[in-house]
Amino acid sequence: AEPTAEATPEVVATVEATVVAAEPTAEATAVAAEPTPTAVPSPVCRTTGELIVGTDAAYPPFENVNTETGEIEGFDIELLNAIAAKAGFTPVYQNVPFDTIFTNLAAGQYDIVISATTITEERQQTVLFSNPYFAAAQVLTVRAADAETLKSVEALAGKKVGVQKGTTGADYAKSLGGFDVVEYETTPEAMRALANGDVDAVIADDAPSKTILLNNPELNLAITVEALTVEYYGISVRRECTELIEAINAGLAEVIKEGTYAEIYRKYFGVDPIKELQEGGQGLPSQN
Repeated sequence: AEPTAEATPEVVATVEATVVAAEPTAEATAVAAEPTPTAVPSPVCRTTGELIVGTDAAYPPFENVNTETGEIEGFDIELLNAIAAKAGFTPVYQNVPFDTIFTNLAAGQYDIVISATTITEERQQTVLFSNPYFAAAQVLTVRAADAETLKSVEALAGKKVGVQKGTTGADYAKSLGGFDVVEYETTPEAMRALANGDVDAVIADDAPSKTILLNNPELNLAITVEALTVEYYGISVRRECTELIEAINAGLAEVIKEGTYAEIYRKYFGVDPIKELQEGGQGLPSQN
C-alpha cells in the first residue's frame, strides 16, 4: 500500500519548515513593536471664518447663559461680536471652566478667549492680549449683618474668604495671608456660600459682584471695600497668532471710534467708559 500524506517525509519536512518560518525571533518582535514617532501638529492660527471662542458664562454682566434661549450673552459677547464684524470672522462661543481656560487656549481647543480676563505678566507668558477694553477693581463683599465690622482687609484675620478659582481675585486673596482662602468654580457660587455662612467674605471683581447683589437682594450681602486693586481686561489668543490679535485690535479701535463701544458699555453699566478706554487704552499698562 502507498504511504499516507501524514507519513510522507517530504510533507513532514515541509510542515516543520513552515512552523519554524512562522515563529518570529525575539529581536524581530521587538523591532516590530516599536511605534513610529508621530509629530503632533501645532494649532493653526485662523483669522477668518468661524473662530471658536472660550468663555466662562457664569460671570454676569460680562457673560452668562440666557435661561430662556440657552444662548451665551453679555457685555463681552456683544463687544466681541461687534469687533468680529469689523475684523471679518464669526465667533462661535463655548462655555468652558475658567480655571483651565488659558491652558486649553494654548492647546488649540479654541482660537480666542474673552471672559473678563485680567491682563497680567504671568498670563502674557503664554498668550497675547488685545488692547484693554475694561477697567476693573477687586471688592470685598460680606453679609449685610457684618458690614460694620468687616470694613477692611485687616478685619479678615482668622476668617474664611471665598474666591473664584483661577482668578486674579484668588491670587490677590492668597497674597494677603492671615485668613483661609476657599475656592469656588464661579463667583455666584462663592456669593451663595457667603450668604449661607460657609465663608465670611468674598473677594471678586466689582462689576459681577455688584450685578449679583443687585439681582439677588435676598442674599443680604453688602460691599464694604471697593478698589482693593485696579486691573484691565483684554481679549486673548495664542502667542503665535499675531495676525489675529492685530485684527482684533483694529476691530476694537473701529468699534471705539464709531461709538459702538460706548453704547454697549452704557447698556450694561449705566455710565460712560473711562477716558483712557475710549481712547483705545492709551496710557494704560502695555498689553504684551
